[in-house]
Amino acid sequence: MTTHTVSTKPVKVGRPLKGDAPMSSAERMRRTRERRQASGGKEFQMQVQGLHLQAVELTAARTHVSTGAALRMILEPALDRYTGLMLRCVRMIENGATDDEVAQFMSTYWMPELPPMPEINGQ
Repeated sequence: MTTHTVSTKPVKVGRPLKGDAPMSSAERMRRTRERRQASGGKEFQMQVQGLHLQAVELTAARTHVSTGAALRMILEPALDRYTGLMLRCVRMIENGATDDEVAQFMSTYWMPELPPMPEINGQ
């Protein structure tokens, strides 16, 4: 007669532990922040309300993403534009542009004027 032994040790599922116990949510967040910092990123907290919040929520609904992803979709192109504009101003100054020329460049390209409302509505 053959005897089979049944193991009572529970089967572990998922990723291996980083210690002898699972990490708490605070520990996981700390590790996430450490990885971001090591990669050169920085985390910011901001409050969005009113029309800005409506714009973020509308973008999220239209693109089927979270509000955090929608906020990144809105902010990243604006930051890219600002960075490009600042780099161009530095280059202008290096090439001998006056403060007035740099200011004119900034006012022309930083915030272009919005079209009047009737043009947007097709009137």
